[in-house]
Amino acid sequence: MKTRLLLLLALAALLLGLFATGAFDRLDAGALRSWIRDARVFGPLLFVLVFSALQPLGFPGLIFMLTAIAVWPAWQAWLLIWAGTVGAGVVGYALARALGREWVMARLPERLRRLDGWVAAHALFAVILARLLFFLFPPAHWALGLTRVSLPTLVLGSALGFAPGTALFAFAGAELGGWLAKQPRETWAVLLAALLAVVLGVRRLRARRVRIDATS
Repeated sequence: MKTRLLLLLALAALLLGLFATGAFDRLDAGALRSWIRDARVFGPLLFVLVFSALQPLGFPGLIFMLTAIAVWPAWQAWLLIWAGTVGAGVVGYALARALGREWVMARLPERLRRLDGWVAAHALFAVILARLLFFLFPPAHWALGLTRVSLPTLVLGSALGFAPGTALFAFAGAELGGWLAKQPRETWAVLLAALLAVVLGVRRLRARRVRIDATS
């Protein structure tokens, strides 16, 4: 309980500081890069703290991730993005657990209570699966906070579940972004045409299945 309270107080202090200085209104990738460079040795710590505090409240995690790969080498960007995602998961979990678990659990229907029981029985697997499927989707943080998953299990499951996606983004994202930025308009036209063809193909397949089911 004391740990949760300290976490909430630290989060509240950080948010109040951002609002009081007007920094929240100016928060974007460029502002984040400026803060990090100005903070020098404290830049990585500032990055992880702000990432952890704001992403569970709905601030786009992509902005933090793009900032990291623009500022640091790939291996360092990955470690910091990874730490930020785990931190965001813990903050979102703690917020839901401190503010809503008892109230929500008292009102859950029996079917959802059974689901909560399954998650509790397969806690580590459930957390890893949630991170792999939903990644940084804020409601996933909150939902885990309303289960009986313990904090150590949440941290371990989040660390394992977030690792593949953050590594892929850190090591491949910068190269892919640089490659896309150098491509002529013709390349974008081909990519868009290919995407449109895939969408239309999927729609046709679905329509065909519906017709087959209707006639069978």
